[in-house]
Amino acid sequence: MSDRTISTTQGVPPRPGATTPVARRLGPLLPAIVASILPVFLIGALVGPMGSELGYREATAGLLMAAFFAVSALVSRKAGALADSVGPITTLQIGLVGLAIVAAGVAAGVRSVTLLAIAMMVGGACNALTQIAANVYLARYLPPDRHGLAFAVKQSANPGGAMAAGLLLPTLVLNLGWRSAFVVAACGAGCSAVALQAGRNWPPAVPVPDVGIRQGAVTTSPPPTGGRDRALILVAASAAFGSASAVALGGFFVESGRNAGMALGTAGLAASVGSAFAIAGRVATGVWADHTLASPRRILGWVAVMLAVGSLALVVFGIRAPAAHWLALPVAYGAGWAWPGVFNLAVVRARPGEPGRATGVSQTGIYVGTTLGPLVLGPVSERAGYPLTWSVAALLAVVGAVGMWAARSRLDPQGAGGGRRQESRRSR
Repeated sequence: MSDRTISTTQGVPPRPGATTPVARRLGPLLPAIVASILPVFLIGALVGPMGSELGYREATAGLLMAAFFAVSALVSRKAGALADSVGPITTLQIGLVGLAIVAAGVAAGVRSVTLLAIAMMVGGACNALTQIAANVYLARYLPPDRHGLAFAVKQSANPGGAMAAGLLLPTLVLNLGWRSAFVVAACGAGCSAVALQAGRNWPPAVPVPDVGIRQGAVTTSPPPTGGRDRALILVAASAAFGSASAVALGGFFVESGRNAGMALGTAGLAASVGSAFAIAGRVATGVWADHTLASPRRILGWVAVMLAVGSLALVVFGIRAPAAHWLALPVAYGAGWAWPGVFNLAVVRARPGEPGRATGVSQTGIYVGTTLGPLVLGPVSERAGYPLTWSVAALLAVVGAVGMWAARSRLDPQGAGGGRRQESRRSR
């Protein structure tokens, strides 16, 4: 059954079958997102054992991560158009099958950095398909008054990938070797592709509204053009700086912890704890966005605040002591890496009729940041040490925060609603 169909009628009851529980619709998506991002987090978390066998260090790990996200950036806009055209479930399955093949290839056949780089580039293309299709999936198959939580949970799968990479260190890698982690990644991607097949029987939910809360009602406006296109580019550029900073948490925290005196297993566990804080932060902000039906303008204001607060904790990581890492961990992850969920929600609410194309643009900014972040931070960590690395990451977060704050009025020029609580809400 094709998954292309989407209702465009506003203010009508959901179609029969569209009331499938939210948890059931989210269930197949979460492991898919974890599977899509896990390979690149393994590159960072396993730089010790992988680097020893294949012959590379932190700077090369940064280049490999950059290659993954660079290809994701190049493919994102096309991925958005594909997901809007053939449907999100088909696009998700294409990306996941590709990721399963990539992870299995790394586990079975990679013996050089060159082959690993090729695998990361192919994986980056598949990741773009999966991530953008997931945004369209949420916009089509989840009711609008659950989009905040839905996008938060979806984006929580990214730190979930970092958590999985950290947990694999003490539980599997230290006993069976680093290739076993990629076997797990391959199996996860393949199983996720199969699990998504059930979603083809679900009709779309009521489409996402343009959340301008005017006179107590949610209204829908035509797809923005002109100045709003430039506004979306500004938002994407700001996201590039924010994601360049956040990539340090997923890619370099474990080695920074080791450098500060933690054992490898302890550093992996700390990264997993930090990822749990990031997940909690994303879910909390998503619930807030649903509860208040916050406008894109107000959401971007919170994104700016989270980036600014997170930057302070990144500076504390520069202190070479395990206690400093544990102390700053809740804020760095819980604020500095909690913003992507509501960020994507702001973009979807600003562009209700074209979620794939719109998040394709904004996600390109995120991927540009996650490409440039490792290119900058990898060599800095190898040559100058982690204290300077975290200072640079904090500076990138501050620039992203300033950009998000400046973009608030541009993305939502009428400032509709400012996130006021809606007086007339959809019954839950």
